Amino acid sequence: MTSAATKSQYYPGQSWFFQRRAKKSKLAAVRQRDGDDCWYCGNVMRFGGIPNTRKYATLEHLQPLSKGGTSAMENLALCHKSCNGHLKDFERAHKEKMQAGMRARI
Repeated sequence: MTSAATKSQYYPGQSWFFQRRAKKSKLAAVRQRDGDDCWYCGNVMRFGGIPNTRKYATLEHLQPLSKGGTSAMENLALCHKSCNGHLKDFERAHKEKMQAGMRARI
């Protein structure tokens, strides 16, 4: 009884499933709070389609986890995948200066 349907079924206890669900709900909550625009560049993000494209929505930790930040709602913002890559793991103050410079160019 090892058919293709049996192999692809969900098995309770797969932690990645719950982590993905939690991330999606957090992304939806931040989107409801902040809207559909990227925190960094201010352009509209893509919420559907292929996840690994440049304009796809990701969660940005304003104070990086590596520098003492948390995954609390007040530390999260929506960013394009490419914008998130530009922000790297800089401190929050530096990211805000980068944001101001980016918005001034637009």
